[in-house]
Amino acid sequence: MYRNNGAGAFIVSRLSPQVALDDAETGGAVWADYDNDGWLDLYVPIIAPPIYLQALQDQFLAAGGLIEERVLDSLDKAAAEADLLVNCSGVGARKLADDAAVYPMRGQTMLLDAPDIALGYMDNLRVDHIFPRADGVLIGGVKLDGDWKRQLDPAIAADIVRRASKIEGGIAQAKVRREFAGLRPGREQVRLELEARPSGKAIIHNYGHGSVGYTLSWGCAEEVAALARDLA
Repeated sequence: MYRNNGAGAFIVSRLSPQVALDDAETGGAVWADYDNDGWLDLYVPIIAPPIYLQALQDQFLAAGGLIEERVLDSLDKAAAEADLLVNCSGVGARKLADDAAVYPMRGQTMLLDAPDIALGYMDNLRVDHIFPRADGVLIGGVKLDGDWKRQLDPAIAADIVRRASKIEGGIAQAKVRREFAGLRPGREQVRLELEARPSGKAIIHNYGHGSVGYTLSWGCAEEVAALARDLA
């Protein structure tokens, strides 16, 4: 649960363990004034992506799905092998879908071994966040539009630690487990639509989710499934 601190930011509330639903799946958000301070607080699910994505992959494989890695330079080549192709190529859609509206949003974060840090923090305007998770404490970050570099930047890492340490003093002494740098798929608007090719093949495009891919994933997946069913 994220508590509104009344100053334009949210922190993870100490009430989180008491209000968490360990035996239930949650997929939405609830606004309520849990601590009766006059400010609405936000109760949302939080995930550790490595654990979450592995669980999704396990479910997919258990249902009979297959995963094949290959290099593609054209959607036409992939579409030629199936009646329906779902294009979820992220920032790669700039080339694969010939979509100049797609641009990279470079991010960089760090995962810390800091079990004593229980309070989180999030300020989207400053791109500051501290997320206590099942696999460690994630701190960040940056949002660099148009930057294609995937390499870690030591100067950015040092700045992330400096900023996060001002919020939570224990971060400066915490051990770094891993560092991450990646490209989010920026676009002014998510592209989720059906494209019928002259060949009779169909492509459902689903990309451009920016920094809220996890948030939008299930809703977009349901829309993709609905479009696919309409083709059947």
